Amino acid sequence: MGTLFNWIYQNWVEVTAASISIIYVILSVKEIIWLWFVGFLSAFLYAWVYAKSGFYAGMGLQAYY
Repeated sequence: MGTLFNWIYQNWVEVTAASISIIYVILSVKEIIWLWFVGFLSAFLYAWVYAKSGFYAGMGLQAYY
């Protein structure tokens, strides 16, 4: 159990981005206007994760989104 918390602590940006993406989908289904802000934040965080890992094609794709 300690290794799970350690992994979450080390990858908090990725966990946050995934959580925000789930919120984005929920807001999209409910047709709430805040989905645009949440979607932008999610794409920004994923671009940060991809840039940190060196996956520049994924980062560029997030810029497109």
